[in-house]
Amino acid sequence: MKRLDAPAGIFLFELDVEALEAQAHLVAQATALSTFPPVLRDLALLVEQSMPADTVRALILEVGRPLVHDARVFDVYTGHQVGEGRKNLAFALTYRAGNRTLTDAEVVEAHQKIVLELTRRLKGELRG
Repeated sequence: MKRLDAPAGIFLFELDVEALEAQAHLVAQATALSTFPPVLRDLALLVEQSMPADTVRALILEVGRPLVHDARVFDVYTGHQVGEGRKNLAFALTYRAGNRTLTDAEVVEAHQKIVLELTRRLKGELRG
């Protein structure tokens, strides 16, 4: 850093890519595309400001198993509308069964179970 007259906070390093490749266990992975359509639902939840979105996502995936294929955060809002010390997390949920088309009743039941557990375990509040 001194030799290059670089400003403080700059880090320089060199990687030996051949050595890394020799240690890596690179295996191509593929998942077959489903012939059954997904069901998409959004879920908005008020939680404490300190609650990591990953904690909420992990609970959604745990409770929604095996029907919840993915849960993706698409919005985080903080401001006067949600109150001090709180935030709104909005998730896009993808429901899917690998062997059949899901019914509305199955999705509603799974979605309600997820909401119940989020409010119970994380003290979240469903946002309309």
